[in-house]
Amino acid sequence: MSVAAATVRTWRVEAEGGEPAALAAVEFRSGHPAAETGVPPAPGERDGAIVFRLEREAGSPGFTVEAGPERLVVAAGTLRDLLDGAAWLRRELGLLTPCPGREVAGPPGGEVREGRHEFRPAFRERGLVLGCDGLHEQWREWFAFASRNGLNTVFLHDTPPSPWDRPGGGRTGRLFALWDREGEAVRAEARRLGLRLEFGGHHLSTLVPREAFEEHPEWFPERDGRRSREFNLCVSNAGARRALQEGARRFFARFAGCDIYHLWADDLRGGGWCACAGCAELTPSDQALLATNLVAEAAEEAAPGARIAHLAYHDTIAPPTRVEPRANVDALWAPRNRCYAHALDDEACLRNRQHLQELRGLIAWFGGPERVRAFEYYSDGILFKWMAPPHLEVLPRDAAAYRELGLGGLLDLAVSPRPWWGPTWHAWWFARCAWDGGGDAAEALASFCRANFGEQAAVFAEAYRRLDAACRQLLDRGGLEPMGRGDVLDYNDRPAEELRGLAGRAARALEEFAAAAQALPIAVDGAGLEAVEELAPTVAAGMHLAERVIAWDAVMQGQAAEAQAHLGMADVHLRALGDWYHAHGGSAWSALAEPMLRGARWHTDRVRAMAAGRGDPVR
Repeated sequence: MSVAAATVRTWRVEAEGGEPAALAAVEFRSGHPAAETGVPPAPGERDGAIVFRLEREAGSPGFTVEAGPERLVVAAGTLRDLLDGAAWLRRELGLLTPCPGREVAGPPGGEVREGRHEFRPAFRERGLVLGCDGLHEQWREWFAFASRNGLNTVFLHDTPPSPWDRPGGGRTGRLFALWDREGEAVRAEARRLGLRLEFGGHHLSTLVPREAFEEHPEWFPERDGRRSREFNLCVSNAGARRALQEGARRFFARFAGCDIYHLWADDLRGGGWCACAGCAELTPSDQALLATNLVAEAAEEAAPGARIAHLAYHDTIAPPTRVEPRANVDALWAPRNRCYAHALDDEACLRNRQHLQELRGLIAWFGGPERVRAFEYYSDGILFKWMAPPHLEVLPRDAAAYRELGLGGLLDLAVSPRPWWGPTWHAWWFARCAWDGGGDAAEALASFCRANFGEQAAVFAEAYRRLDAACRQLLDRGGLEPMGRGDVLDYNDRPAEELRGLAGRAARALEEFAAAAQALPIAVDGAGLEAVEELAPTVAAGMHLAERVIAWDAVMQGQAAEAQAHLGMADVHLRALGDWYHAHGGSAWSALAEPMLRGARWHTDRVRAMAAGRGDPVR
């Protein structure tokens, strides 16, 4: 037997067991049609009741649902579990939070099964990483979005890094200044919603003051026989270790009250660690973990109860071989160089097979999967060059693979050079897959589009499918590795046959981007208009990148005229992207947007110079 969702939507909402249950009821009502004015239904006004009940003896994590023809009880033992139950019920009834600050109600076509049912999340920790100033300034709305979509941890990640003393000028982040103003409110809201609060970024080197180099060069890394003040520290030097721990204590004092701290090494693909006699036998992963252990030791006194993240990333993604983690250190596995055209466990993808092997090694080194979390990049507008790939099939397959491994958590880096202008599919889809440990993309996309776009749901769903197909063509790098100091999607032309294959995929991507644009309706308003505005930069950025790749390959094939034609189209799309940003962006986004626009122009002009026979300025 089942109860129609349309019927349950009309029921009054009650709470039993204290303040956590009352808050869960309020959060549920936030998207309830009867509460659009902010006034909850009066007792006795409806025939049935939805009850949120705190049962302190109940297990955690998870909740139970007991449904009958006139009463539905969501019961759990903690505030966060009750809020997860509210998030689940809202989704079942077609009540969605598709982006920060918006609640929508789709057609109530589903049903709630009668009887008693237990629900457990796929991952102990399910987190959103807010990774840039524009998102930090919207932290209240993003906290609510996370909570109402079943996430239970939010990480304020600094990109670009904020300077410790906030000197004027330069490309620096604003997170430290925001914390100084609003940190108390941030902590309070996280507690109110039962969210774990995480904080930090690539700040390890700032803990050992660079100005100490003149007096203590031995604190800093040795490379090619010389000490350098650049990057990280010499982890075998006693003075450097003391300075690191003193810096960590200052960090914990200034940013007190977080559950997990991230003090990572410098953001380099390699070359930042020390090669002195005391460090030479330690791999980059061992040096990074040793530094993290020193920070964690300081935390035991300065931030008792907090945990410290060891970042497995770039040259530290391989498991350590000598250094064991302290008890308050957990691993954060960040496979930024992986392939996002294929699922992590896709046997056909050599790149991902290698990454999966590294992850298994890290799990073994940390004594089991519960001390390892995945830091994923599904919402990373830097990695994806302004695009927001839908990840229709890759994301749920990844979540299932991580669930099978038993990981303790799954996080999604949300960082962007631009505001997300409307329903945020990628973040909403991540939250759903993180709870379920997988998902049905077709069903979820249909539900999302019905709730947001009503009668135009089908055309928007088609646009998302086309965008997904287009992005996957560009995300399939084959055997290409980044050139020099370039990023992942800056690609390379060696080996030339791999670039040739990428150019073929780029041509197919152009067709899919064009089809996505043609699928979008013209006469729209409300959420539909915002969605068109949101999808436009993905199309412009993707078509720019595809045209540039095709031009690059044409140069390598000696077809200068064809290259120039594609470069002309690349310019058109890049101007469209810049125009969009200048119309929709602002100062909170400029620290990422402006250098990224300049970078895209530089790469395009580089190919143009090659086409004109002026050689490759990089090589």
